[in-house]
Amino acid sequence: PFQYCEVLNLDDCKEPRDAGELRVDEDNPVQLSVPSAVSRAPWRLLRVYENPIDTTVTYYAPKTTLAVTIPTLDPNRGRLTGLAVQLLTLVQDQDGQEFALPHAEWSISTVWP
Repeated sequence: PFQYCEVLNLDDCKEPRDAGELRVDEDNPVQLSVPSAVSRAPWRLLRVYENPIDTTVTYYAPKTTLAVTIPTLDPNRGRLTGLAVQLLTLVQDQDGQEFALPHAEWSISTVWP
């Protein structure tokens, strides 16, 4: 993983920053499959494009999605430069507000010809 935190203590993290590399081209989309252990929990997919401000985030509910097809070229955002799968944990702040934070992340950088 790129990062892994203990679910009961999100401040206790290991951050090896390991990222995979995937050769891509504009003609073939990426088929991303996640293991059932990931799909059983809420997770999100980050798609990073040439301009990082154009990063897109998609949330997936538990037990709904095992695979996603991702075009490598977006007409508005440009080339896909990376992907990240994040496993989420619901947390509550001191004011009682609930939100999801990643406790695990796997990252892939794309390599263009």
